[in-house]
Amino acid sequence: MADPLRPGDPQSLGEYELVGRLGEGGQGVVFLGRAPDGAHVAVKLLRVGQAGDEAARRRFVRELATAERVAGFCTARVLDADAEGDTPYIVSEYVDGPSLQDLVRDQGPRTGDDLMRLAIATATALAAIHEAKIVHRDFKPPNVLMSADGPRVIDFGIARALDAPGTLTSQVVGTPAYMAPEQVAGAPLGPAADMFAWGTTILFAATGRSAFGSDSIPAVLHRVLHVDADVSMLPQPLAALVNACLNKDPARRPAATDVLLSLLGRVVPGQAAATTEMSPILAAGASAVTAEHLPSVQPPLPPPPVQPPVWGPTVPSGAPGPAFAPWAAPAASPRRGMPGVPAVALLAVALAAFTVMLGQAMVSVAYPTLARDLHLNLHNLNSIGDFYRFALAVAVVPAGRIADAVGRKKVFVAGLAAYAVATLPMAFASGSGMFLAFRLIQGLAAGLVLGAGVALIRDMFPGRQGVFALGVWAAAVVVPMADGGIVGGLFVEYLSWRLIFLVLLVPLLIAGGLGLVGVRESQGRGPANGALGVVLLSLAVPLLTYGLAHQNAGWFQVKTIVPLSLAVVIAVVGVIVAFVVRPSPLPLRASGGTAVFALGLVPAFAAVTWVSFRLQTGWGYSPVGTGVRLVPLALTALGCALAGGALAGRFGPRLVLAAGCALSGVAALVVYPVATSGTFLVLLPVVALLGAGLGATVAGAATALVGESPDGLAGLGGGLLQAGLLLGGALAVLFLHSLSATPLIVAGVIGIAAAGAALLLRSRPPEQAGPPPAYASAPMAPPAPAPWQ
Repeated sequence: MADPLRPGDPQSLGEYELVGRLGEGGQGVVFLGRAPDGAHVAVKLLRVGQAGDEAARRRFVRELATAERVAGFCTARVLDADAEGDTPYIVSEYVDGPSLQDLVRDQGPRTGDDLMRLAIATATALAAIHEAKIVHRDFKPPNVLMSADGPRVIDFGIARALDAPGTLTSQVVGTPAYMAPEQVAGAPLGPAADMFAWGTTILFAATGRSAFGSDSIPAVLHRVLHVDADVSMLPQPLAALVNACLNKDPARRPAATDVLLSLLGRVVPGQAAATTEMSPILAAGASAVTAEHLPSVQPPLPPPPVQPPVWGPTVPSGAPGPAFAPWAAPAASPRRGMPGVPAVALLAVALAAFTVMLGQAMVSVAYPTLARDLHLNLHNLNSIGDFYRFALAVAVVPAGRIADAVGRKKVFVAGLAAYAVATLPMAFASGSGMFLAFRLIQGLAAGLVLGAGVALIRDMFPGRQGVFALGVWAAAVVVPMADGGIVGGLFVEYLSWRLIFLVLLVPLLIAGGLGLVGVRESQGRGPANGALGVVLLSLAVPLLTYGLAHQNAGWFQVKTIVPLSLAVVIAVVGVIVAFVVRPSPLPLRASGGTAVFALGLVPAFAAVTWVSFRLQTGWGYSPVGTGVRLVPLALTALGCALAGGALAGRFGPRLVLAAGCALSGVAALVVYPVATSGTFLVLLPVVALLGAGLGATVAGAATALVGESPDGLAGLGGGLLQAGLLLGGALAVLFLHSLSATPLIVAGVIGIAAAGAALLLRSRPPEQAGPPPAYASAPMAPPAPAPWQ
């Protein structure tokens, strides 16, 4: 849909009437025009800097005359051009449809046959353009229009016309994230540069993210030159073809015709392009785009190192090579096996997280009965929670990072299996030693499930869909956090605590089965020195959690002062290392986001616990009756977690996180006077407000720490998210030793302060995805060999 013309816009160009604006870019303004025969056309008014340069005009006319001869296979053909007047313009076919960039932003990444049709159509278009001896030079998602009859490539020939020696424009041609290494280095360009851009465009279409990020231009260009893109999420044969097109050495990239023939299942790359007539090949590509069933294809072999033709200035023999350093090392191994089903994967991960969190809440309620039946003394009773919590805190950050390296599906399924294996014997435990040992294994396994699982959602649902999916995950987490005790109370009061573990096996097995079928394998490359940061975090988090959880014994007791002191030392060392070592092994700002998340949880956890105590000690409700009255808390937490995911997709996660912290803080401030001066019905709105704050806080943190994590570090983001949950719970313990108003007021102030800190976090909506500023290690840091910065 064209926008109205603006004041100062021309009303016509030549014989074409202008009826509206279609867009504006670096090369000029595009108008919707009407030809003399009434047909709609796209008219591009070019920005020029050398209107009086006759040589430049002749080159411009020559290039566009060549572009007019491009076969109209999957392209918007050039129809007319005028280089004689003061306002040069180009007329091309009008394609009624959004650009690929807008489509992915609004509807999510392309999958299945849609992705294959896109790949075939764009390869066909590039083959036609290259057959006309034209290099596009600016192939990218905005230049692919998604019409009703298939994708169309636009703006071919214009980039070269504008970028010839003595150019008509002084603007840099090309978008950094889609430029080939030789283009970055200013070396001569051939069709191989377009094939590199084709590979990055297909990756964007499949993931919703730029293959080399979209943060600072120097960092993006560094990755283009030196970092291999991850193609593991693509199906075969597309993964192998994209991998070959993204080779740093242009001589090792396949030609567009080779790629097209491979996608059509006709030939192995490099074997038939030179001996096959082009028209039937292009016609077959265009036909496949609109076919009901795509051709069955086999994964292609790696292309041979055939030098593609270079149309443009050549490098004389003996002259130095390009300024860029070609890197022929292969990219990440393409994913093999099941492609995965996003909805099933989301159900598997959400069900697993719900089960693990529910199990933690149910067992906590059963502590007194467990102590009686297993003859546990007070020390052993405390150890039930300590063993699980400490093992989870130790495992969760390294588990997420290990998942990044070896495969997130592997770690997720292995964690579910280990959790189930540890859960079954706990139902039949007859002594404290056996029970505590398996509880320790449960904690370690929970770290694997929670750290790797949420990263899988990021992999299966990129873009705005991924942000909402993270909201679904947050909803699955907050419901048992808010009211999981009611289920445990029912088992303890009416059945048996042993049945808790048997019942947990059912959703665990279902989640495992769904995960095997619906989750696709994914992994990413982190920085070589990232292990040091993971070690520091895996030491600091459990020490902080353990020390804070035991401060009720006294701040100067060994179990409090020693772990807290060690944690402070490690934190100081980590901050120093983050600013001194280059590239930094520690995501300092992401760790800061984790701290904000933990502080934002304090008022919610403190107020919910205080309300539970109040309902039982002040109003005489049973544990089950208390759980029933907290159902509104769970429902509002569920709704606001889902809404938070949707809002984070539009406005960015920091606003959602800040809103959640503020709501929890306000609820903590008012809960005491409301509860002490009225009935439960009067308290009910405050309970609902607590749920809203809890849901929004978890959803905002999930989208900030996982949704904005670099591609190779989504598991680490999941680990940091779980670390924030643990630290928030441990900090809330500080406010649970008094039923007076003062602790709640302090907790509320902390929540509001956390809301202000959340607004200072740097984040962006998911359509601007890439290595996010929240993971930047320090200002002015040089580019790292992986998106850790």
